[in-house]
Amino acid sequence: MLVDAKLAADRTRAGGGERIDADVGTRLHARYQRLLADGRSANPLPPARGRRPGRARRSPAGRLLERLDGRRYEVLLFLDDLRVPFTNNQAERDLRMVKL
Repeated sequence: MLVDAKLAADRTRAGGGERIDADVGTRLHARYQRLLADGRSANPLPPARGRRPGRARRSPAGRLLERLDGRRYEVLLFLDDLRVPFTNNQAERDLRMVKL
């Protein structure tokens, strides 16, 4: 899904557009939501043990799903604002020499 979204954003940028087509954006956002829902159904919350109070410990996949859902706007920002790059590789490259 993210590769398809990147390709749509790249095609729009190459064509000189400022925003991707609204229908394409809506379909990609809906697809993202469906994938998160599928992930949640494949990684349900663990059963409560009753020994200790608090939240039940989630699996690594469950924690990733929660982060991707909570940061949905940031993850898909490159679709809504074409000035935002798909990755932060350039920023990492710029910092690499300073760090060394």
